[in-house]
Amino acid sequence: MQILNPSIVETANKAEAHCLYSLDKPSKSVVSLSSHKRNKHRFALGTFENSESNSVCLVDFDQESSSFHKSTLSTNVPPVEQLVDFYSNENITQLLVSFKYKSENGSFLTILKVDNDSLNNPNDYTTGNKINQKFVNIKRLSLDPHSTCDSSRFSVVTRERLYVMSNFEEELTLDYAKDQSDKYSNSFTTGKFDPHNKDVFALSTDSVFELIDLRQDSKSRLNVKSAPWHKGTILDLSFNPNMPNELVSTGEDTLILFWDLRNTSKPSDTVNFGHGHWIKRLEYNHYNDQLLLSCGAGGSFLHVKENRFETLTPKNISCSDICWSQDDPWLYCSLLSCGLRVEMVPGSLKSMLT
Repeated sequence: MQILNPSIVETANKAEAHCLYSLDKPSKSVVSLSSHKRNKHRFALGTFENSESNSVCLVDFDQESSSFHKSTLSTNVPPVEQLVDFYSNENITQLLVSFKYKSENGSFLTILKVDNDSLNNPNDYTTGNKINQKFVNIKRLSLDPHSTCDSSRFSVVTRERLYVMSNFEEELTLDYAKDQSDKYSNSFTTGKFDPHNKDVFALSTDSVFELIDLRQDSKSRLNVKSAPWHKGTILDLSFNPNMPNELVSTGEDTLILFWDLRNTSKPSDTVNFGHGHWIKRLEYNHYNDQLLLSCGAGGSFLHVKENRFETLTPKNISCSDICWSQDDPWLYCSLLSCGLRVEMVPGSLKSMLT
């Protein structure tokens, strides 16, 4: 791994321009979709306001003109908690959306399916299956990277239960469920599918995580569990997409821990500088695993693995979510309190990593 010269990176970072798209309502979740067009990037987000007048929309960023274009997918919906790209393609935008019930404590899921030819008419859309089950305290939605559009699998992590569900030819079934052991402690916080092993799922419980073998019966399952190195609750996990047996965890203690899953008695590396408050989201770059994004109330950060990292936004700007562009591994998006911020990895850093 190359050692970066801090002065070079800082100088380049200051010179790099970013683009900000202002939002008229607060939002909690953003996800990248493929635009299928050169130098164009697409992001989906939903507003989160305590009303029934929220919306789910697409924001397209044109890299050449540094301009944005908004398309509304649905209007007058409950608050949007989370979004997951559910195999969108050039003709169809398909999202797994978590909506918050206004009248009661809980959430429901809908697979929102939109014909891209009708994007200019927000009333001309169709929804797929609404999952007729109430979920309480949804922590994280995750899509299995091994599944396909015709036969997909996704997870719903709530405070008290893990659900693994399949969607085969638009028919939803529950494949697996796991309940927490103690109603008043050991609550689930997040979970992800292993991109290198379709039968492994990582599930965090308070300050530790465990690796679940989905082939085994839940009662007889022997799971691998990490040592409790975190000093607070784990809020997110991210598998290295390019290297098996590597996972990173983060959370309330603002530590970022790198793990070798062949030995989880202690982390292989620790980053404990930068965030002054809880780290809510963490995401590996899908092209270059030396790059890692994190965000939280203290701002959003670009980490260069095992070396230093650069601040993407001022620390006093809260960041709710963060993601890499599906169309360009060197472009990322931060969901700030003031809007949607799009930025490129600094040119000098890119040249050092390629």
